[in-house]
Amino acid sequence: MTALTEPTIKVKPTRKQTPAEREIEVAYIKTRDKGCVLHQIVSGHVCKGQWAGEVVPWDAVGLMTFEHVKEGLGGRKPPLDRRHAVLACWDANVWKVETSKYRPEIRKWIADHEPPEEPHA
Repeated sequence: MTALTEPTIKVKPTRKQTPAEREIEVAYIKTRDKGCVLHQIVSGHVCKGQWAGEVVPWDAVGLMTFEHVKEGLGGRKPPLDRRHAVLACWDANVWKVETSKYRPEIRKWIADHEPPEEPHA
């Protein structure tokens, strides 16, 4: 008598972004966000750069970092694309990691600024 085994389900890995696709997404996010998103959604947030100096968020887009925003809990880091990433200052994203506290607000901000995805044919 043989034991029954669970069928193996193979999950097809998602395709990685090409360097060109990534650059397009980076340019789009920088244009859309125009600086640290926390400055836009958190009252009183002061943006600081890598060396803790205060920065004007819309004048320092090149000094911002990318915060990856998952749709659910756990799992892998989402791709760097317009539906899963926003700009955040160093202080909020690297030093204090405030972005994790405001993840629901960031998800709502992305939903408000991005049109719904079109279904695939």
